Amino acid sequence: MSNADPAIVRLQARDPEISGRILVIGADLVMPKLFYFGDRLRPLGIGYTVYTHDVTAASRAHAEAAGAELIAAPPHRPGPWRLLRDLWTLIRRVKAADYRHAELYSDYHMIASLFYLLILRLKNIPVILWCRGELFDWPTFTWWERLYFHIAIPLARRVILKERYMIETLRGAGIHEESKTIELHNSVPVPRWERETPFPQETIRLLFMNSFKTWRNVSFCVELAVALRDSGIPFSMKIVGDKPAEPGLVEEARRLREGLAAHGLGELVTVHPFTDEPRPYYEQADIFVLPANVIYCNFGLLEAMAYGLVPVVNSRDHDFGLIIEEGVSGFGLPLVPDLWVDKIQGLAHRREEARAMSRAARARIRDRFSTAKMFDTYACAIGITDGENMQLQSQPRST
Repeated sequence: MSNADPAIVRLQARDPEISGRILVIGADLVMPKLFYFGDRLRPLGIGYTVYTHDVTAASRAHAEAAGAELIAAPPHRPGPWRLLRDLWTLIRRVKAADYRHAELYSDYHMIASLFYLLILRLKNIPVILWCRGELFDWPTFTWWERLYFHIAIPLARRVILKERYMIETLRGAGIHEESKTIELHNSVPVPRWERETPFPQETIRLLFMNSFKTWRNVSFCVELAVALRDSGIPFSMKIVGDKPAEPGLVEEARRLREGLAAHGLGELVTVHPFTDEPRPYYEQADIFVLPANVIYCNFGLLEAMAYGLVPVVNSRDHDFGLIIEEGVSGFGLPLVPDLWVDKIQGLAHRREEARAMSRAARARIRDRFSTAKMFDTYACAIGITDGENMQLQSQPRST
């Protein structure tokens, strides 16, 4: 590694086979899901560059695995001088001729995102605005957070909405532009790895895999664990998603740990940090639990089903049925622990039915929510030409 200023080091050399690049900017973490369409774009000569303050061994590895170039921004911390360094790095290192367009993720750093947007527009780089989860908090946004969207949506070439509720949120705010907006719900690559025998152990292994946002009701896992223990079902549970560095999530983590300790669940339920390497957790679990108020279209849920986990989710979000075929590939239930226990007990006692449900969960994602299925909508959104599509169709597809 060079001793050059880490704020401007490029961590991967340019690939001569890549003739055009997409700039990914504004995402809080460099994770594989930023590049899920990469294997579809590479045959077209299109690659990724990510501009990010998340410069770690893990982020470098994710970029390298995706064949993506990484431009390091200054480490993220509050303060005007860091922001100025950040913007100056962007101005210097990102040149319009290098990119067909930029994909701007707003997340919750909206001041920086606004400046990114303005700089990109001044450089004549078309911007596609991705709205992932931040609009859920629209009712509690400050005036300046709402102002960001009032500016960003008119300036963006396309607006991609990841969740079904977002259209109504934008309509209610008077900023929904139908002609430039598409819904592109989450999709995941379907892993080649497949369980030889789902539900292989007497102990039923449960997994919660999401950050501890309040509306995901992670503390319900305590109630569920107590009810499972009282029912005599052999089980273990891993709760993955702790982010101690994020103040908004710390309180939920504290409540969770206090609940586990109060009920003496330490040997049955373990809490783990948020991870960008979820595969080992999926491979070592049987059932995916998601008591969140919003289910559609949760990345963790899609990934878990793709690995053959049977999902049990909160039925409050009726759109769960667009992913899960009730009783075929999983269950949606109200947050009543005994109801969840009944379904889990049924899976424990009727293993052949459980294994059939595991296979159905994987098939559901392969048929409806794989990146291969979703790519055509994305290609239309980013303006891939007919010639590029013909070239793509001549390439072998894999998931």
